[in-house]
Amino acid sequence: MADINLGVVYTGGKALKTVLPSLYPRVPPMEEKNVVYEIPYLAPSKAVYTGQTGRTLLKRITEHAADLNRGSPNSSLVAFCNTSGSSPDFASTRIVTRAASKRARLISENTARFLHYENAVSKTNPIRLRPPIKNFAGIIASSYE
Repeated sequence: MADINLGVVYTGGKALKTVLPSLYPRVPPMEEKNVVYEIPYLAPSKAVYTGQTGRTLLKRITEHAADLNRGSPNSSLVAFCNTSGSSPDFASTRIVTRAASKRARLISENTARFLHYENAVSKTNPIRLRPPIKNFAGIIASSYE
């Protein structure tokens, strides 16, 4: 082979970065920021609460627990607990996805809610990413009546 100037190249297999350990410490899931998360309810309930936060997940779960203790009327998680008698399983909270922008988190939250459509506890109305478009034709038509 040396006489004809021919070389051999080996390809395939695992990339080097998948074999070597990361030099950066892994952040514990509860300390991650910018996440979409799901909180399941204790059995026999199959309900799932889906939310998003830009803060740490632990801080948001602590806020949910405080809302539950206070009986906050604005929390859909608390409202479901009060109507169904179920309790959230905060220890089984899982991260669905990560997204740096709030818009991306809202889209992911809506998607996760849709996937749990029958068992979703979260706000029943979809999250609006833009304000609704006004019906200008309806406004003009009603002024002539």
